Amino acid sequence: AIEYYEKSLSINSINPNIYNNYANLLNSIEYFDEAIVNYKKALKLNKNNYNVLRNLASVYENLGEIENAQKYYNEALKLNPNNTLLKIYTENLTLPIPLSNYEIDNYRNKLEKTIEKYTEKDFDNTSFIDTSICITAGLIYQGRNDKNIKEKCATFFNKLLSPKNSYIPSTHTHPFKIGFVVTKNTENAFI
Repeated sequence: AIEYYEKSLSINSINPNIYNNYANLLNSIEYFDEAIVNYKKALKLNKNNYNVLRNLASVYENLGEIENAQKYYNEALKLNPNNTLLKIYTENLTLPIPLSNYEIDNYRNKLEKTIEKYTEKDFDNTSFIDTSICITAGLIYQGRNDKNIKEKCATFFNKLLSPKNSYIPSTHTHPFKIGFVVTKNTENAFI
C-alpha cells in the first residue's frame, strides 16, 4: 500500500487527503516519524482539517509527547468547539504510564470531575460522530476501583443517547447498552 500512496502523491501532491490517508497507514504500522511528516504536509495544504489535526495529536500522544498532542488537539477543538468528548479527552491527557501513584490518583480525580462537569452541561451532540475518542482511556491500573468513574461515564453516555439529545435517527429501535472493554493496559467505554 505504501507504494500506491507514494505513486498517488507523485501524481497529485496537492491533495491533503492523500497525505492524511498515507500518514494513517504509516501510523498504523508504527512509522510514527514518517506519519508526522505527512500529517504536517496535509496541514500545509489545509490548516483547517479537523481529522488531520486529531490524527497528528494522536500520534504525538502515542509517542508520549503530551505537549505536542495537546497543541494539536486544541487546534482541532478550535475547528469543532462543540465536541464535548474531545474536550473531556483533551482536558485529561496524561502520559501513557504515569510515573507514580500520586499522578495516577490525580489523573483519575481530574477525569471524574471533568466528566461530571460536562454531564451537567447541555451540549450539542451532533459532534459525537467522532467515535475514535474514548474518554476513559487509561483508566485501569492494577488494584484501583474504577466504579465511580464507570458510573459517571455511564451517566454521561446515557445523557448523550437520550432521545432529547440524540443525533441517532428516530427509526433506530434497538436499545443502546454502555459497556467497558478491558485490554492489557487500558479500559474504554463503548456504546
